[in-house]
Amino acid sequence: MSTFNKKWNPTIMRTTYMETFSPTEWMKLCDDEKKEHSVSKCTKCPIAYGCLHSAFHHRKGSKPDENELQIFLTSEHLSSPKKLARNALLQLNAICSSKFGESAQSIIARTPGSQLISSSSRKRQLQENAKQVKSSIQKVFDDTALETVMGNRLSWRFYDRARKVEGLESKCTNATASAEKLMRKRIHGCSLTNVLVDKEAVLAEASAWSDEQKVNWSELARRHGVVQKNGGQMVKEFLQACNIPAACRTDVKRAPRRRKKKILGGITMPMKKPSAFYKNKLSEEIEKGVILIGEEVVEKNSEYFKIDNGKVITASTQTHARKIPLLDVRKRLLQKHEELGLVRSNLKHQKETTRHLKIWHDHSSVCGHGLILVLVSAIYDPALYVTDEEVFRRTGMYVNVQAIVERPELHIIGRSTSSIEDQRKFIECRRQCMQQMGTKLFTSEGLEITDVLRFFHGDGPAQQFEAGHSIGGNYCCVGCGARSTLFDDIVHCYRSPKLSFKDRQEFVLKGASWEKNNATPFDGLSIEQLRVELARRCIDIKGKKRPQLDKDFEELKMGIVSVPALLQTNPTESLESLNLVQYEVSPLEPLHDIKGHFSNVIEESICIAPEGVKTELHKIQAAVLSKDTLRGCDYRKAMILMYLKTKEIQPDSMLCKVFQTAVQISKILYASEAKRTPKSILNLHNIAFYHAYLCAKLFLAPKHMTRRKLFGRYFHALTTHSPLLYRIICLRSLNTEIQERMFSQVKQISKTTSNQSTDNIVTNAIKRLHYEEDSKHEDTIAVQESEIEKLAKVTGPFTNTCFTIEIMKSASYQSHIERISDYLVCGPGVWWKTTNDGVEFFDGDFEDDYRDVGPTMHHFRSSSLVDIDALLLEQWEQCITENIQLPAVSIVTYGHEGAGQTIQLQN
Repeated sequence: MSTFNKKWNPTIMRTTYMETFSPTEWMKLCDDEKKEHSVSKCTKCPIAYGCLHSAFHHRKGSKPDENELQIFLTSEHLSSPKKLARNALLQLNAICSSKFGESAQSIIARTPGSQLISSSSRKRQLQENAKQVKSSIQKVFDDTALETVMGNRLSWRFYDRARKVEGLESKCTNATASAEKLMRKRIHGCSLTNVLVDKEAVLAEASAWSDEQKVNWSELARRHGVVQKNGGQMVKEFLQACNIPAACRTDVKRAPRRRKKKILGGITMPMKKPSAFYKNKLSEEIEKGVILIGEEVVEKNSEYFKIDNGKVITASTQTHARKIPLLDVRKRLLQKHEELGLVRSNLKHQKETTRHLKIWHDHSSVCGHGLILVLVSAIYDPALYVTDEEVFRRTGMYVNVQAIVERPELHIIGRSTSSIEDQRKFIECRRQCMQQMGTKLFTSEGLEITDVLRFFHGDGPAQQFEAGHSIGGNYCCVGCGARSTLFDDIVHCYRSPKLSFKDRQEFVLKGASWEKNNATPFDGLSIEQLRVELARRCIDIKGKKRPQLDKDFEELKMGIVSVPALLQTNPTESLESLNLVQYEVSPLEPLHDIKGHFSNVIEESICIAPEGVKTELHKIQAAVLSKDTLRGCDYRKAMILMYLKTKEIQPDSMLCKVFQTAVQISKILYASEAKRTPKSILNLHNIAFYHAYLCAKLFLAPKHMTRRKLFGRYFHALTTHSPLLYRIICLRSLNTEIQERMFSQVKQISKTTSNQSTDNIVTNAIKRLHYEEDSKHEDTIAVQESEIEKLAKVTGPFTNTCFTIEIMKSASYQSHIERISDYLVCGPGVWWKTTNDGVEFFDGDFEDDYRDVGPTMHHFRSSSLVDIDALLLEQWEQCITENIQLPAVSIVTYGHEGAGQTIQLQN
């Protein structure tokens, strides 16, 4: 065997073979294992030592025993198909290697119809697959990186850092590889001695350097005419050979270039492009009009102090607001709604081709700068847009169409304080857009769409500015002429006159002061001017002194301080020229009004509640209302919980009824358009009146706050104006929760992705808001509404509203039924009936939504608040003249001279 071993091919692992089959290894086997082997044609060795068996050297001309495979396959030691196949392949390798000099896999791989591939082919295939995967991932990176960064509030600096972390090796790994790389001598092209340059001049310049001289080698090479690509390194090597100290320094280390991460087969990982590429792409989309950043409109100069060389100096900065033209906003809204399939097709009637818009604006502080935001959105109208049920039948999915349609679009954003002077600077640019409202738009099917600016909705100060009303004061309501100190007087509020834009303009133009001051014509009037203003409005001024004249004029103005904001630059301009004929300022804003009123009611209720109830109310308040930032949904949730707990302890108490009516008002104010029916309108009228009546009776002497605060603008808007507004529009459409959230978006965007300068805040917010519309952020408003709806289901269905004889005898009850006179015209038994205790209205959850006899529902398409108020007055007069039975004990009628006459109707 030793002699045979010498002739063995030296490339074979002969040493391992000899050691494995040596006598020493044989003696280590137990008796049972020795019985499994034989001296010739052993069936155990090809199985246990297949690799070494195939490596055994055969003499020239000798052939392996081809029967070994047969013996191997019939061996009793094979226990599984996998084991059989694996060891059979080893045996085939031994035979093929001895006969053909290659493995069995290679031969089978070349056989037609075989599914086996060679190792080299498999490696190439894996590399090709890796390249394809890399290419597809790279395409996704290139297509979505811009949307990812802009839509997820990532700064470009963060993006560049994350890009390097994801695609490049870590600094530790890279430093080790760079150290190994530096150990190898790099060859930078040819030597400088072979280049035709003035080497003496290079050497002379370098000789004058100090030992610590910092040198730009590329600049030195270009200065001396070395044009080779690695000329700087060639010059450095030349000077090192000449022993120049500055060139021989070893303390200067060059930052190693980080290598890309690698995957299978040495293929590098896909890597996102640098931020500069996407910034250029963003600029291209702005130029093409894909992203609308608007035009500069209002210039604002501001001064600030800074320290320069230890001195405090004054510097100034100039910024501009940006306006996306209203025409572009309208086109964009129509395009979005059409792409989503929300606009009805085959519109024929004029009313079905009219789209109504609403506008909102407010101020807030963003990164220390005052900012104004003006948003525009469409109002959901079933005549123009499809319903939720129609979308469900078409797609099988439930979609809140109203929420999608009423999603706002940015119109104006710019630096501005909340002062009236700063807000007036934006009037002219808004007027220019109003004048273009008459421009018709067309759908993809060629149908003409007429846009009408219908409502302004916002918080109290925004309403007052838009209507030309006083900010606060004794007449703070923009919807009627009720005095603020009499908001708890239901009769006074319900019968106060309603004011339209036309009424406000005509009132101002009757006087003479507007000719000198358009913005604030009634400020600082002398007694002579005051007399002229009163005389022109047919008010007796004889014998009256200044205090009485001021009081008369204040009552006459009812809070009007100027023409509406959009008319202040030209008070005599007609509303038709600005397309503002149907424009109204909503006196109700559900989010702030519910939040403010519920907060007041909760605080005051805890003060007057009995001890057992007070403890439970305190627990709910601590659990729900103890957060730093409270939202409207938190107060709604707390009100529901307090109602449930009070109902459990004192179900018949007046406090429980106050909570119950508050919950019912909140439920209707946040209901969808599909739930606006004659029954729900009647229910809101009844519940609002009942809530006002209970609050006035329960909180006679408030303990926690003043009576004027408790019965303030929030209380007045909910109890007086919400039922009338609900007659023409779904009150959910007037909610500003989405608009308020956009300010939070701008704050977060500016804080994380801008340098917090005013110009950068404005342009950066516009760009990123565009991309955040398409990004899939969680709809927190929908989540909150879902939680409140689940909680409200515990309250169970509400029954019909019943008023006792005591309530019916109150002075405020007649003013209430005057506002539901269109329901009373239908007669008894339709919407109401008398009971032993009083009267019952059929407005509960189990009643029918409609009655055949009426009344007819009204809509903002054709009716205004002033129209509704006049219609209800006519219906009430009809009830009186036709002696229609009324749900009242007695009523008071007024003649032409104003004298009241009480008429008893029933005992």
